[in-house]
Amino acid sequence: MHLLIITQIISGLVSGVLLTLIAIGIALTFGLLKVVNLSHGAIYTLGAYIGFTTYKICGNFWVAMALGAIIAGIVGVIFERVCIRKVYEYPVMGFLITFALMMGLTQTIRLIWGPGNQLAPQPAYLMKVVYLGFVPISSYRLFTVLVGAVIMVAMWFLISKTNIGLIVRASLDNRDMVDSFGINSSRIFTFVFGLGSAIAGICGVLASPIFGLFPDVGGQMLILCFVVVVMGGLGSIRGAMLAGPIIGIVISLTTLISAGFSYAVIFILMAIILLTKPMGFFGDKL
Repeated sequence: MHLLIITQIISGLVSGVLLTLIAIGIALTFGLLKVVNLSHGAIYTLGAYIGFTTYKICGNFWVAMALGAIIAGIVGVIFERVCIRKVYEYPVMGFLITFALMMGLTQTIRLIWGPGNQLAPQPAYLMKVVYLGFVPISSYRLFTVLVGAVIMVAMWFLISKTNIGLIVRASLDNRDMVDSFGINSSRIFTFVFGLGSAIAGICGVLASPIFGLFPDVGGQMLILCFVVVVMGGLGSIRGAMLAGPIIGIVISLTTLISAGFSYAVIFILMAIILLTKPMGFFGDKL
C-alpha cells in the first residue's frame, strides 16, 4: 500500500510539472496582457501533433520538441499580432476572440490529423524502468520532470535576473512608464505571448505519450491549467510553479478512490484556497 501511494505521488508530480509548464504561458499572458487566452490549449495540442509527426519522420525526440516549440511559438505570435493585440482594452472581446481561435485551430488539427486518438511513442532509450530507492519509475517520466524543471528554472532566471525580465515586470506594473523610456512595449507583449506558446508546444510533445493525443486534449488540459493559475495567483509564475505539483499530486492520490472524485476534490480545494487567500498564493507577483 505504501509503495502504491509513493508511486501515485511521483506520477502526480510528473502531471503537476506538465500542468505547470502549460499554466506558465497562461499566467504570463494574463499577468502582462490581462487576456484570458483560451487558445493556449489548442496551441499545446498543435505542438503535440507537430512533435508527433516530426518524430515519426526523423526519429529524433529532441528535434520533435524543438520543432513543436518553434511552430507553437510562431502560431502564438501570429495570433497576438493579428487578432489579440486589437482587443487588449476589451477583456470580454479578448475572451471571445481567443475562444474563436481555439475552436478554429482545434478544427484545423482535426482536419489535418483526423479525429481519432494517436499513439504518441516514447523514445526507445527512455522506455526503461529506473528505481528511486525501492520505487519503480518510468525513465521517460523522470526525463519529463527533469526537462520541466530546467524550463521552470530558466523561466525564473529570465523573469527575475535579466534585463528582459526587468522590462516584462515593469510592463506589468506600468506600461506607460516603459513606453516613456523608448521601449516598445508591444514587442514585449508579442515576445511574452510567443514564449508562452513555445513552452506550451514543448509541453505538448512531452505530455502526449503520457496523457494521449487527440484534437480536444488541449481543451481538457486547459481546464486544469486555469485551476493552477487561479490557485497560484492570476499572473504569477511562482504561484503556478507551486500550485501545479500540488494539483497533480492531489489528482493522482484521489484517483485511488475514484477518477471522477479527483476533479471534485480539486475544485473544492480551489474554492477553499480562494476563500482564505482571494488573490491565490502569490497574487499578481511574477
